[in-house]
Amino acid sequence: MAGIVFKIYYHFEITADVAILIVYCNYSSYIPPLIHRITMGAKELHTKFICRPEHEKRDNTPQHNIGDIPCTSIGVDASGLMHKCLRTVKGAAVFDMTPPVPLFDAVESMMKKIRSLKSRTGKDIVMVFDGRSNPLKADEEARRDGLRDEDIKVLQGIYALDELGSYETVKEKRKGIVKRRDDYTTMIKDECIKLGIKISCGAFEADQQLVELQRHRLIDIIVSNDGDVFVLGGDNIATELDYYTGSCCFYQRSEILVRASMGSGTWSDELAALSCFLGNDFVDRLNGNGPVSVKTLMNKWVSCQDDTERGLLIHELEITKKWKIDDVNNAQGYTDKFWTAYWHEKCPPVYRLTAL
Repeated sequence: MAGIVFKIYYHFEITADVAILIVYCNYSSYIPPLIHRITMGAKELHTKFICRPEHEKRDNTPQHNIGDIPCTSIGVDASGLMHKCLRTVKGAAVFDMTPPVPLFDAVESMMKKIRSLKSRTGKDIVMVFDGRSNPLKADEEARRDGLRDEDIKVLQGIYALDELGSYETVKEKRKGIVKRRDDYTTMIKDECIKLGIKISCGAFEADQQLVELQRHRLIDIIVSNDGDVFVLGGDNIATELDYYTGSCCFYQRSEILVRASMGSGTWSDELAALSCFLGNDFVDRLNGNGPVSVKTLMNKWVSCQDDTERGLLIHELEITKKWKIDDVNNAQGYTDKFWTAYWHEKCPPVYRLTAL
Protein backbone atom coordinates (compact mmCIF):
# COMPACT_ATOMS: atom_id res chain seq x y z
CA MET A 1 0.00 0.00 0.00
CA ALA A 2 1.19 3.54 -0.73
CA GLY A 3 2.97 5.09 2.24
CA ILE A 4 1.75 7.85 4.50
CA VAL A 5 -1.83 8.93 5.07
CA PHE A 6 -2.05 12.59 5.98
CA LYS A 7 -4.71 15.00 7.21
CA ILE A 8 -5.24 18.66 6.39
CA TYR A 9 -7.33 20.86 8.68
CA TYR A 10 -9.15 24.06 7.80
CA HIS A 11 -11.05 25.99 10.49
CA PHE A 12 -14.12 28.09 9.75
CA GLU A 13 -15.91 29.89 12.57
CA ILE A 14 -19.63 29.82 11.84
CA THR A 15 -21.12 31.89 14.65
CA ALA A 16 -20.08 32.74 18.18
CA ASP A 17 -22.30 30.04 19.66
CA VAL A 18 -22.41 27.23 17.15
CA ALA A 19 -19.29 25.45 15.98
CA ILE A 20 -16.11 25.35 14.01
CA LEU A 21 -15.99 23.37 10.82
CA ILE A 22 -12.95 21.21 10.22
CA VAL A 23 -12.30 19.59 6.87
CA TYR A 24 -10.55 16.26 7.19
CA CYS A 25 -8.73 15.41 3.97
CA ASN A 26 -7.49 11.84 4.10
CA TYR A 27 -5.35 10.76 1.18
CA SER A 28 -2.49 8.36 0.68
CA SER A 29 0.82 10.00 -0.18
CA TYR A 30 0.53 8.80 -3.76
CA ILE A 31 -2.51 9.60 -5.86
CA PRO A 32 -2.11 8.02 -9.31
CA PRO A 33 -3.90 9.37 -12.37
CA LEU A 34 -7.24 7.72 -13.06
CA ILE A 35 -7.63 5.90 -16.34
CA HIS A 36 -10.19 3.54 -17.86
CA ARG A 37 -13.93 3.95 -17.58
CA ILE A 38 -15.20 5.33 -14.28
CA THR A 39 -18.62 4.31 -13.01
CA MET A 40 -21.15 6.06 -10.81
CA GLY A 41 -21.24 4.12 -7.56
CA ALA A 42 -20.35 0.47 -6.99
CA LYS A 43 -21.64 -1.80 -9.74
CA GLU A 44 -24.38 -4.25 -8.75
CA LEU A 45 -24.01 -3.37 -5.06
CA HIS A 46 -27.75 -2.93 -4.55
CA THR A 47 -29.04 -5.66 -6.84
CA LYS A 48 -26.57 -8.45 -5.96
CA PHE A 49 -25.39 -7.66 -2.44
CA ILE A 50 -27.75 -5.38 -0.54
CA CYS A 51 -30.60 -7.31 -2.17
CA ARG A 52 -33.62 -5.15 -1.53
CA PRO A 53 -36.54 -6.74 0.33
CA GLU A 54 -38.91 -8.89 -1.69
CA HIS A 55 -41.53 -6.13 -1.89
CA GLU A 56 -38.93 -3.64 -3.17
CA LYS A 57 -37.30 -5.55 -5.99
CA ARG A 58 -35.40 -4.06 -8.86
CA ASP A 59 -38.24 -1.74 -9.83
CA ASN A 60 -37.60 0.04 -6.51
CA THR A 61 -41.33 0.21 -5.78
CA PRO A 62 -41.77 2.55 -2.80
CA GLN A 63 -43.44 0.88 0.16
CA HIS A 64 -42.81 3.47 2.86
CA ASN A 65 -43.82 7.06 3.55
CA ILE A 66 -41.20 9.39 4.92
CA GLY A 67 -43.83 11.15 7.03
CA ASP A 68 -44.46 7.92 8.94
CA ILE A 69 -40.80 7.21 9.77
CA PRO A 70 -39.93 8.35 13.33
CA CYS A 71 -37.31 11.09 13.21
CA THR A 72 -36.69 14.73 14.07
CA SER A 73 -34.49 15.80 11.16
CA ILE A 74 -33.93 14.88 7.53
CA GLY A 75 -30.78 15.45 5.48
CA VAL A 76 -31.28 15.86 1.74
CA ASP A 77 -28.67 15.42 -1.00
CA ALA A 78 -29.30 18.88 -2.43
CA SER A 79 -26.90 18.59 -5.37
CA GLY A 80 -28.42 15.30 -6.49
CA LEU A 81 -31.90 16.82 -6.38
CA MET A 82 -30.69 19.95 -8.18
CA HIS A 83 -29.30 17.89 -11.05
CA LYS A 84 -32.57 15.95 -11.29
CA CYS A 85 -34.53 19.22 -11.54
CA LEU A 86 -32.13 20.54 -14.17
CA ARG A 87 -32.71 17.50 -16.36
CA THR A 88 -36.37 18.35 -16.91
CA VAL A 89 -37.33 19.77 -20.32
CA LYS A 90 -37.70 23.32 -18.97
CA GLY A 91 -34.75 23.07 -16.61
CA ALA A 92 -32.32 21.92 -19.29
CA ALA A 93 -33.56 24.22 -22.06
CA VAL A 94 -31.41 27.20 -21.03
CA PHE A 95 -28.08 25.40 -21.27
CA ASP A 96 -27.77 25.87 -25.01
CA MET A 97 -28.54 29.59 -24.83
CA THR A 98 -25.90 32.30 -25.17
CA PRO A 99 -25.40 34.18 -22.96
CA PRO A 100 -26.56 31.91 -20.09
CA VAL A 101 -29.88 32.87 -18.54
CA PRO A 102 -31.11 32.29 -14.96
CA LEU A 103 -32.48 28.82 -14.19
CA PHE A 104 -35.84 29.99 -12.86
CA ASP A 105 -37.77 26.88 -13.89
CA ALA A 106 -35.28 24.53 -12.23
CA VAL A 107 -35.26 26.66 -9.06
CA GLU A 108 -39.04 26.66 -8.81
CA SER A 109 -39.21 22.92 -9.52
CA MET A 110 -36.78 22.19 -6.70
CA MET A 111 -38.27 24.57 -4.17
CA LYS A 112 -41.75 23.11 -4.72
CA LYS A 113 -40.34 19.75 -3.71
CA ILE A 114 -38.59 21.13 -0.63
CA ARG A 115 -41.63 23.10 0.52
CA SER A 116 -43.76 19.99 0.12
CA LEU A 117 -41.30 17.84 2.11
CA LYS A 118 -41.17 20.41 4.91
CA SER A 119 -44.94 20.81 5.18
CA ARG A 120 -45.67 17.08 4.82
CA THR A 121 -43.22 15.87 7.47
CA GLY A 122 -43.00 18.87 9.82
CA LYS A 123 -39.36 17.87 10.44
CA ASP A 124 -36.18 19.91 10.41
CA ILE A 125 -34.67 19.81 6.94
CA VAL A 126 -30.94 20.11 6.24
CA MET A 127 -29.95 20.62 2.60
CA VAL A 128 -26.43 19.38 1.91
CA PHE A 129 -24.63 20.63 -1.21
CA ASP A 130 -21.56 19.40 -3.06
CA GLY A 131 -18.37 21.32 -2.41
CA ARG A 132 -15.51 21.81 -4.83
CA SER A 133 -14.78 19.34 -7.62
CA ASN A 134 -12.98 16.25 -6.41
CA PRO A 135 -9.45 16.18 -7.89
CA LEU A 136 -9.65 12.39 -8.03
CA LYS A 137 -12.48 12.77 -10.56
CA ALA A 138 -10.65 15.17 -12.87
CA ASP A 139 -10.48 12.65 -15.72
CA GLU A 140 -14.16 11.80 -15.32
CA GLU A 141 -15.13 15.47 -15.37
CA ALA A 142 -13.10 15.94 -18.56
CA ARG A 143 -14.86 12.95 -20.12
CA ARG A 144 -18.27 14.37 -19.24
CA ASP A 145 -17.32 17.76 -20.66
CA GLY A 146 -16.40 16.03 -23.92
CA LEU A 147 -19.78 14.29 -24.05
CA ARG A 148 -21.52 17.63 -23.41
CA ASP A 149 -19.63 19.21 -26.29
CA GLU A 150 -20.76 16.38 -28.58
CA ASP A 151 -24.39 16.81 -27.52
CA ILE A 152 -24.19 20.57 -28.09
CA LYS A 153 -22.91 19.97 -31.64
CA VAL A 154 -25.84 17.64 -32.32
CA LEU A 155 -28.28 20.26 -31.01
CA GLN A 156 -26.71 23.00 -33.11
CA GLY A 157 -27.05 20.80 -36.19
CA ILE A 158 -30.74 20.17 -35.48
CA TYR A 159 -31.39 23.88 -34.93
CA ALA A 160 -29.52 24.85 -38.11
CA LEU A 161 -31.55 22.47 -40.25
CA ASP A 162 -34.78 23.23 -38.38
CA GLU A 163 -35.55 19.51 -38.52
CA LEU A 164 -39.11 18.45 -37.83
CA GLY A 165 -39.76 15.46 -35.62
CA SER A 166 -36.57 15.93 -33.61
CA TYR A 167 -38.27 16.86 -30.34
CA GLU A 168 -37.33 13.66 -28.49
CA THR A 169 -33.73 13.91 -29.65
CA VAL A 170 -33.54 17.54 -28.55
CA LYS A 171 -35.05 16.68 -25.18
CA GLU A 172 -32.52 13.92 -24.51
CA LYS A 173 -29.53 15.92 -25.74
CA ARG A 174 -30.53 18.87 -23.59
CA LYS A 175 -30.56 16.60 -20.56
CA GLY A 176 -27.05 15.54 -21.47
CA ILE A 177 -25.60 19.06 -21.48
CA VAL A 178 -26.72 20.16 -18.02
CA LYS A 179 -23.94 20.78 -15.54
CA ARG A 180 -23.25 22.49 -12.26
CA ARG A 181 -23.88 26.23 -12.22
CA ASP A 182 -22.92 28.34 -9.23
CA ASP A 183 -25.76 30.81 -9.79
CA TYR A 184 -28.27 27.96 -9.49
CA THR A 185 -26.70 26.80 -6.22
CA THR A 186 -26.76 30.34 -4.82
CA MET A 187 -30.42 30.81 -5.75
CA ILE A 188 -31.40 27.54 -4.07
CA LYS A 189 -29.46 28.37 -0.91
CA ASP A 190 -31.10 31.80 -0.72
CA GLU A 191 -34.57 30.28 -1.07
CA CYS A 192 -33.81 27.66 1.60
CA ILE A 193 -32.67 30.35 4.04
CA LYS A 194 -35.93 32.24 3.47
CA LEU A 195 -37.85 29.10 4.47
CA GLY A 196 -35.73 28.59 7.59
CA ILE A 197 -34.17 25.46 6.15
CA LYS A 198 -30.63 24.68 7.31
CA ILE A 199 -27.94 24.35 4.69
CA SER A 200 -24.60 22.55 4.76
CA CYS A 201 -21.84 21.84 2.27
CA GLY A 202 -19.45 18.97 1.75
CA ALA A 203 -15.75 19.26 1.15
CA PHE A 204 -16.39 17.45 -2.14
CA GLU A 205 -19.45 15.19 -2.51
CA ALA A 206 -22.63 15.81 -0.53
CA ASP A 207 -23.06 12.10 0.26
CA GLN A 208 -19.90 12.09 2.37
CA GLN A 209 -21.06 15.10 4.36
CA LEU A 210 -24.54 13.64 4.88
CA VAL A 211 -23.05 10.55 6.52
CA GLU A 212 -20.81 12.72 8.71
CA LEU A 213 -23.80 14.78 9.88
CA GLN A 214 -25.66 11.59 10.68
CA ARG A 215 -22.74 10.25 12.70
CA HIS A 216 -22.90 13.39 14.82
CA ARG A 217 -26.69 12.90 15.19
CA LEU A 218 -27.43 16.18 13.45
CA ILE A 219 -29.76 14.37 11.03
CA ASP A 220 -31.71 11.13 11.42
CA ILE A 221 -32.66 10.20 7.84
CA ILE A 222 -30.61 10.61 4.65
CA VAL A 223 -32.53 11.28 1.44
CA SER A 224 -30.32 10.36 -1.50
CA ASN A 225 -30.27 8.13 -4.56
CA ASP A 226 -26.46 7.96 -4.45
CA GLY A 227 -25.35 4.37 -4.01
CA ASP A 228 -22.21 5.43 -2.12
CA VAL A 229 -24.18 6.58 0.94
CA PHE A 230 -24.47 3.05 2.32
CA VAL A 231 -20.81 2.24 1.64
CA LEU A 232 -19.73 5.40 3.45
CA GLY A 233 -21.64 4.35 6.58
CA GLY A 234 -25.07 5.87 6.05
CA ASP A 235 -28.09 4.51 7.91
CA ASN A 236 -31.85 5.12 7.65
CA ILE A 237 -31.62 5.89 3.93
CA ALA A 238 -34.65 7.00 1.92
CA THR A 239 -34.39 6.61 -1.86
CA GLU A 240 -36.75 7.27 -4.77
CA LEU A 241 -38.57 9.84 -2.64
CA ASP A 242 -41.71 11.41 -4.09
CA TYR A 243 -41.54 14.86 -2.51
CA TYR A 244 -45.26 15.46 -3.03
CA THR A 245 -46.69 12.21 -1.65
CA GLY A 246 -43.85 11.21 0.70
CA SER A 247 -43.60 7.67 -0.71
CA CYS A 248 -40.09 6.24 -0.71
CA CYS A 249 -37.92 3.15 -0.33
CA PHE A 250 -36.33 2.96 3.12
CA TYR A 251 -33.31 0.94 4.25
CA GLN A 252 -31.76 0.43 7.68
CA ARG A 253 -28.12 -0.52 8.01
CA SER A 254 -28.48 -3.09 10.80
CA GLU A 255 -31.00 -5.13 8.80
CA ILE A 256 -28.91 -5.12 5.61
CA LEU A 257 -25.48 -5.93 7.03
CA VAL A 258 -26.57 -9.28 8.52
CA ARG A 259 -27.81 -10.65 5.20
CA ALA A 260 -25.93 -13.60 3.75
CA SER A 261 -25.37 -11.61 0.56
CA MET A 262 -23.46 -9.06 2.67
CA GLY A 263 -21.24 -11.58 4.43
CA SER A 264 -23.62 -12.20 7.36
CA GLY A 265 -22.10 -9.30 9.23
CA THR A 266 -18.43 -10.18 8.65
CA TRP A 267 -17.98 -7.46 5.98
CA SER A 268 -19.53 -4.68 8.04
CA ASP A 269 -16.32 -2.68 8.47
CA GLU A 270 -14.95 -3.33 4.99
CA LEU A 271 -17.62 -2.07 2.61
CA ALA A 272 -14.98 0.21 1.08
CA ALA A 273 -13.18 -2.90 -0.17
CA LEU A 274 -16.45 -4.35 -1.50
CA SER A 275 -17.10 -1.14 -3.41
CA CYS A 276 -13.60 -1.17 -4.92
CA PHE A 277 -13.76 -4.82 -5.97
CA LEU A 278 -17.10 -4.12 -7.69
CA GLY A 279 -15.74 -0.98 -9.37
CA ASN A 280 -16.78 2.52 -8.33
CA ASP A 281 -16.16 6.18 -9.14
CA PHE A 282 -12.43 5.85 -8.50
CA VAL A 283 -11.34 2.40 -9.69
CA ASP A 284 -12.82 0.22 -12.42
CA ARG A 285 -13.77 -3.41 -11.93
CA LEU A 286 -11.32 -5.95 -13.31
CA ASN A 287 -12.42 -8.35 -16.01
CA GLY A 288 -13.83 -11.50 -14.43
CA ASN A 289 -14.59 -9.94 -11.05
CA GLY A 290 -18.32 -10.59 -11.11
CA PRO A 291 -20.50 -10.81 -7.99
CA VAL A 292 -19.55 -14.45 -7.25
CA SER A 293 -15.83 -13.75 -7.52
CA VAL A 294 -16.16 -10.59 -5.44
CA LYS A 295 -17.87 -12.51 -2.61
CA THR A 296 -14.91 -14.90 -2.56
CA LEU A 297 -12.49 -11.96 -2.55
CA MET A 298 -14.33 -10.31 0.33
CA ASN A 299 -14.12 -13.47 2.44
CA LYS A 300 -10.37 -13.58 1.78
CA TRP A 301 -10.07 -9.86 2.51
CA VAL A 302 -11.68 -9.98 5.95
CA SER A 303 -9.61 -13.04 6.88
CA CYS A 304 -6.33 -11.19 6.22
CA GLN A 305 -4.39 -10.31 9.35
CA ASP A 306 -3.13 -6.90 8.21
CA ASP A 307 -2.68 -4.55 5.26
CA THR A 308 0.44 -6.45 4.16
CA GLU A 309 -1.62 -9.56 3.49
CA ARG A 310 -4.32 -7.47 1.85
CA GLY A 311 -1.68 -5.84 -0.34
CA LEU A 312 -0.52 -9.24 -1.55
CA LEU A 313 -4.11 -10.15 -2.41
CA ILE A 314 -4.50 -6.97 -4.48
CA HIS A 315 -1.12 -7.44 -6.18
CA GLU A 316 -2.10 -10.98 -7.20
CA LEU A 317 -5.16 -9.54 -8.95
CA GLU A 318 -2.99 -7.00 -10.76
CA ILE A 319 -0.69 -9.64 -12.24
CA THR A 320 -3.37 -12.23 -13.06
CA LYS A 321 -6.37 -10.13 -14.17
CA LYS A 322 -6.98 -7.66 -16.99
CA TRP A 323 -8.82 -4.33 -17.08
CA LYS A 324 -10.84 -5.53 -20.08
CA ILE A 325 -11.17 -8.86 -21.82
CA ASP A 326 -9.30 -7.66 -24.93
CA ASP A 327 -6.39 -6.01 -23.09
CA VAL A 328 -2.94 -7.25 -24.10
CA ASN A 329 -1.36 -6.62 -20.70
CA ASN A 330 -2.52 -7.41 -17.20
CA ALA A 331 -4.16 -4.81 -14.95
CA GLN A 332 -1.16 -2.53 -14.59
CA GLY A 333 -1.51 0.03 -11.82
CA TYR A 334 -4.48 -1.70 -10.18
CA THR A 335 -2.81 -1.90 -6.77
CA ASP A 336 -2.26 1.85 -6.53
CA LYS A 337 -5.71 2.65 -7.86
CA PHE A 338 -7.37 0.21 -5.48
CA TRP A 339 -5.66 1.62 -2.38
CA THR A 340 -6.36 5.20 -3.40
CA ALA A 341 -10.05 4.40 -3.92
CA TYR A 342 -10.19 2.29 -0.76
CA TRP A 343 -8.90 5.02 1.54
CA HIS A 344 -11.05 7.64 -0.14
CA GLU A 345 -14.13 5.54 0.69
CA LYS A 346 -12.83 4.46 4.10
CA CYS A 347 -11.81 7.94 5.28
CA PRO A 348 -13.67 10.42 3.06
CA PRO A 349 -12.83 14.13 3.23
CA VAL A 350 -15.58 15.86 5.20
CA TYR A 351 -16.31 18.91 7.33
CA ARG A 352 -16.39 17.90 10.97
CA LEU A 353 -18.22 19.85 13.66
CA THR A 354 -16.35 20.68 16.86
CA ALA A 355 -17.87 22.54 19.80
CA LEU A 356 -16.39 25.90 20.65
